[in-house]
Amino acid sequence: MKNLKFTTEKIEDFTLSGDFDQLCNLCGCTGAEIQPDVEYVNNKDVKSLCLSIYCSSKECRNLSYYDFLLENKLTASASVEDFIPLPKGLKIICNQCGNQDIQVKVKMEQSGFKYVCDLVNVSLSCSCGNCAQHQFLGKYF
Repeated sequence: MKNLKFTTEKIEDFTLSGDFDQLCNLCGCTGAEIQPDVEYVNNKDVKSLCLSIYCSSKECRNLSYYDFLLENKLTASASVEDFIPLPKGLKIICNQCGNQDIQVKVKMEQSGFKYVCDLVNVSLSCSCGNCAQHQFLGKYF
C-alpha cells in the first residue's frame, strides 16, 4: 500500500456542521480545520490515529493535536481540552449553551478498497446535543 493521506476540512464545512465557534489562542482567527493522520502496520492494520485541529489562517497555522488510543472496534474519544497545544492551541465553544467541554469521537472504517481502514469518522459533540460530524476518506498516493 502506498501512503494514505487525509485532507483538512473546515469545521463549518463538515457534512453535519453543528453550531460551534472556533477561536485561535495565538492570532484570534475564528476558523479551524481538522485533519486526521493514520499510521499503519503491515500496510493495512491501524497502529495509531492522530487528530490535528489547525487555525484556518494560513499565516498562523497554530494547532492542537491528540493521539487517540483506538479500542477493538477502532473507536476512541477525548475532550478538546485534552488536545496538546502547539504553541497556544484553539478553543471550540458550543454556540447553543456556551460550553467549552466539547467531546471528540473518532471511528475508523473500511470503504471496501484494499481491505484497509481508510475512512475516519469524526464527531464533535456537546452535552446539550449540539453535534458536528464529517467522514474523511484517505487518498492513496
